[in-house]
Amino acid sequence: MPSVYPPAAEQLVDRLSYACKEFALSISIKKTHVMAQDVETPTSISIGNTTLECVGFFTYLRSTVSSNLSLDAELSTHLARATAQ
Repeated sequence: MPSVYPPAAEQLVDRLSYACKEFALSISIKKTHVMAQDVETPTSISIGNTTLECVGFFTYLRSTVSSNLSLDAELSTHLARATAQ
């Protein structure tokens, strides 16, 4: 999801949820998390009555993204993979 302000992020999630229902798709609440970057207080995003978990980092396509905009986790992951081979 693109970088947006909290009210706009909530609106985007609401639209996504609505579109999924229209096409008989489902969103896995257990697998869906929120990450806010470069903010003091993470935002609270909900789908229906469930508030999504806010995480500090995640891995996507073997790249690690962190909420503090640091590359430390990404570099550590790449170094660990390189030394394991």
